[in-house]
Amino acid sequence: MCWHTSVLLSADPSGSHAVVMTVLIPFQLVFVRVFTAFHALVMDDFTEAVAEVVRDLIPFHAVVITLLIPFQLVVVSDFTAFHALVMDVFTATVAEITLDFTAAKLVWMVVLMLFHVLVVLVVMELHADLIAALTPAVPVFTVWLMAAQLFLYACSTPLMELVMEVDSVVDRFSAAAVTRLVLVVMPFARPCIKSGIQLSISARGPSSGTEKCRKERIRSATPDTALATS
Repeated sequence: MCWHTSVLLSADPSGSHAVVMTVLIPFQLVFVRVFTAFHALVMDDFTEAVAEVVRDLIPFHAVVITLLIPFQLVVVSDFTAFHALVMDVFTATVAEITLDFTAAKLVWMVVLMLFHVLVVLVVMELHADLIAALTPAVPVFTVWLMAAQLFLYACSTPLMELVMEVDSVVDRFSAAAVTRLVLVVMPFARPCIKSGIQLSISARGPSSGTEKCRKERIRSATPDTALATS
């Protein structure tokens, strides 16, 4: 049944709209009637509640306004008087401080300007005196420095040549001494060197083919010599 109904509705949209409207119109009528009755009931209840709250708040509002208006008047009048007093006191104080600070600033500016002028004049005078005192001495000082430089150069050059000559003599003497010592020690060291060479040769075996042939000839000649002597 449901499958046939869906097929029919999809095949004929105007028929589906008619079916839907047929089903929804009674539901809409029932819902509107129920909601209208509920809305009337709610509005009656809330209207009475709001009227009761308003009736309760009106006396409270009247009491609060009655109490706050005198308090507000007292506070405003007191604060206005206090504000006027503070403004008078602070205005006079600020004016006095401003006058004092302005006077102190003027005094400091005058003192600093005088000190600056005095210091500049003193420094300029000292600078002029120093330049005047040092200007004649600069050529003399330069001449003395040049003379001292030439003297040091003249003294240091022969000294450096002497040091180099002594160094070369010491090098030659040390080389000759070492050579003489080697020549003295060589005769005593020659046997030790020779025995060391022979030991190294015997430990390694014959070092060449010539040495091997010489040893073989000695070995082969030894029996012939023995037979000849016998």
